[in-house]
Order: sequence, then structure tokens, then C-alpha cells
Amino acid sequence: MSRLTYYSPLIIGLLLPLTLYDHILQADRVLILPEQVRWLVLAGVCLACGLHAQLAMLACQGIFARVLPVPFGRSLRGREAVLCGWFLLGYLTLAFAAFLLYSDEFARVSWSLLGAALASLLAALIAYIWGWPAAVRDFDDRPA
Repeated sequence: MSRLTYYSPLIIGLLLPLTLYDHILQADRVLILPEQVRWLVLAGVCLACGLHAQLAMLACQGIFARVLPVPFGRSLRGREAVLCGWFLLGYLTLAFAAFLLYSDEFARVSWSLLGAALASLLAALIAYIWGWPAAVRDFDDRPA
């Protein structure tokens, strides 16, 4: 797998909101902002979509391939990778539901879902850090 293949969800996620830029810039909450800030909002939406697409790929990699990359040529394998993957998938699901439900009528539900999503993201981060010392050396030419 090349780097372009590995980071393609990030690239696609960055470009996907540009297809809807007119709808994003014409939203009621965005229209009240100055013109320069509206384009910053669009850039932020593109960045958020790209990062969430990459997180979705990492979650699926953790769940199904049972491996997550760790810096310096190591990888987290087994139970910790699956646990991180499920927590990341829970974060993505809950955050997406919070985003879809956000309105004046469902503000409390949306904020509650966002809190649960952030708790799931924190749990994924804790599980990742917990398993980091047990990560096995991969893709490294240096002797062990």
C-alpha cells in the first residue's frame, strides 16, 4: 500500500465538501459572517471532513485488520487495535448523529451526543496510548 493509497480518504474528504461549497456558504449561520470568514469556515469544513474520513479508515483498519500504525516503524496489533477501532467508530457515529440532529429543538440531545462522542474519542486515545509500549517493530531496517 502506497502513501497515496493510505491517505486517499484524507484527500477525498478534503475535496468532497468543495462540491457543496455553495450550500455551505449559503447556510443561515454562515451568511451572517463576513465574506473572508465564510471562506475560512469552508476550509474548516473541508479539513474536518478529511480528518474524519481518515479516522474512519483507521477505525476500520483497527477493527478488521487488527493493526494500527504507531510512529517510528511500529504497529499496534491485536486486542488494543480492535478496541481503538471500535472506540473510533463509536466517536464517528455519535459525532455524525450529533451533527445531523443539531437544531434549536434538539440542542440538548445534540450536545449530549457530542459529549458521548468526545468520551469515546478519549477512550480510543487512552487505549492507543496504553497499547503503545507493546507495539511491535515493523517496516524498520534497524536491528531490534
